Amino acid sequence: MSGYNTYLDEEESEVQDIKGVTDEVTKMCYTNAKYPFICIDHDLEMPKHKWVAVSKMVKQTTSDKGIFFYIKNGNDLYEAGSLAKSQVKAIIDLVGLDNIIGYYSEDKELKGDRLYVLA
Repeated sequence: MSGYNTYLDEEESEVQDIKGVTDEVTKMCYTNAKYPFICIDHDLEMPKHKWVAVSKMVKQTTSDKGIFFYIKNGNDLYEAGSLAKSQVKAIIDLVGLDNIIGYYSEDKELKGDRLYVLA
């Protein structure tokens, strides 16, 4: 078997982490999320008229759409659309600060009053 190495070189045996799979797993580890974003849980109990208002805000089209909006279902995150920065405060008022988690960037989680940074 000339020409074949029966051992692995040190470089070949190095394992590379795959983000969100083999590296450090955090509470919000989503590989395809776009930042900044806010998300709410799909099980959130809210009157129907509030859900309708939220869905209409997400569907509106403006040139100022800059905050992505996701709905969390268990460990899955579904993109529902995007919001204008001016709509973030209204979403917070409808849903409540305790029911929203936001991320400014991959490592900058926003909760409570810090969510207003996105507005």
